[in-house]
Amino acid sequence: MLKFLFSVVFCFVCLSVIQAQDHNFEDGGIYYKYLDNANIKVVSAPNYYRGNITLPLQVSYKDVTYSVTAIGMRAFYKCKELTSVVIPQSVTLIENGAFENSGLKSVVIPKSVISIEEYAFIGCDSLISVTIPNSIVTIKFATFWGCRGLEFVAIPKSVTSIGAYSFKGCSSLKSIIIPNSVKLIMDGTFSECSSLESITLSDSLESIRESTFEGCRELKSIVIPNSVVSIGNNAYNGCSGLTSVICSASQPPRIDYSVFSGVNYKSCTLYVPARSIKRYKTAEGWKNFSIIKKINDI
Repeated sequence: MLKFLFSVVFCFVCLSVIQAQDHNFEDGGIYYKYLDNANIKVVSAPNYYRGNITLPLQVSYKDVTYSVTAIGMRAFYKCKELTSVVIPQSVTLIENGAFENSGLKSVVIPKSVISIEEYAFIGCDSLISVTIPNSIVTIKFATFWGCRGLEFVAIPKSVTSIGAYSFKGCSSLKSIIIPNSVKLIMDGTFSECSSLESITLSDSLESIRESTFEGCRELKSIVIPNSVVSIGNNAYNGCSGLTSVICSASQPPRIDYSVFSGVNYKSCTLYVPARSIKRYKTAEGWKNFSIIKKINDI
């Protein structure tokens, strides 16, 4: 785990030292770089972008018309006076760290975007809400890590996996619904979401990974789908506000002692299928709960 976190920090530092991308030309205060003979991407400005930005579908330069199809790596990095960006339907890719540590408050992501790369919105403290288009299949590593002002995020039914630490530290996020299309949620995805009060998990999940909800101290109740067969270390560590855990699996999912560390086993009630109460009372990790009742008692 320590080796993995070191790798994460190392990658982040590497991104942080990358110099602003060179540009081929400027038009209307926006800087561009050629992708090929017909397409260009938005790149960083020498003096940062400010205010409300509307990106064009196409740009003509030296008698050639180009389509704007990507927002380049760190194009809006540390643009603290940036308020909003409207992305045109021509854009299909948002590259690594495109809006990293910017002052972005709102963004419209069109359905044309099929890939949002790692770190794309990391550290956007002022971003309040985001709707992910149904053209996205994977929410990648650390996409919204540290977006402390984020209160709402809509995950579409097109998404099948959510990368590690995607929403880590989104301390204003209060609720989230994971659609049944999601089959995989990686480590630490919602860790340190300290205001998270409710979470609806996908019925397609087979495992809840390590530290997924660690430090979500405002969670009062959780429902673990019957599809889940294992729960990783520290998955609910520090969820001190939990008063009920509802697990509908007839066979107790595999867990260890760390999964519910910081949860008050004496006051938090575990609800399970009636026919499985005896199994949970002897199962590693689950037997720590003092009160185990049948789900029908809820």
